[in-house]
Amino acid sequence: MTEEDRLFLAAKNGESEAFRNLYQQYQPVVFKIQQKFFLKDLDQDDWHQEARIIFFLSLQRFDKARGITIGSFFRINLERHIVSLLRKQGAAKRQGTLMSTSLEQRIIESGEDCLNHEGEQRNLFIQYIMIREALKEFSDLLSSFESGILELYLKGRGITEIAEIKCCSINKVKNGLSRIRVKFKKEFRKIKDY
Repeated sequence: MTEEDRLFLAAKNGESEAFRNLYQQYQPVVFKIQQKFFLKDLDQDDWHQEARIIFFLSLQRFDKARGITIGSFFRINLERHIVSLLRKQGAAKRQGTLMSTSLEQRIIESGEDCLNHEGEQRNLFIQYIMIREALKEFSDLLSSFESGILELYLKGRGITEIAEIKCCSINKVKNGLSRIRVKFKKEFRKIKDY
């Protein structure tokens, strides 16, 4: 029996040191699969925890007689597991989308009566309408220069980049953003006071 076979048997039988050593040999498989798939809620530690679980299960189910190496067997099992997690993640997203209904959609389907049963929802509806109106009025309050820099700023552009695009000084962009903030606060203070 070779040293690798002894290590494999010890890891399969639950010896933690042997498992850790064997897992380290196959960590590049994990890194390669990590580059291939993106799971929103899995950080580095979560990836390794999932991989260790699948590696342990792979050791338990591995049969040399099938003519496949433990590395290939582990890679296949880990990829299948990650794809399964991706499916669950996608299903959760779809479920959230199916369960949510916009306020406008509820009003269209049920009329304004859907809001009458709770005063709080009526207030939310009124605030929603006021915010929509305030946004319309707010955009009318901005100069074309301010509208342009606000659009670039909301797209994630930096002040220096905006200055270059608009062919103006950084101070002019900063002053424009400052004016936008003042106008925004003034306009939305009306809603808050309601």
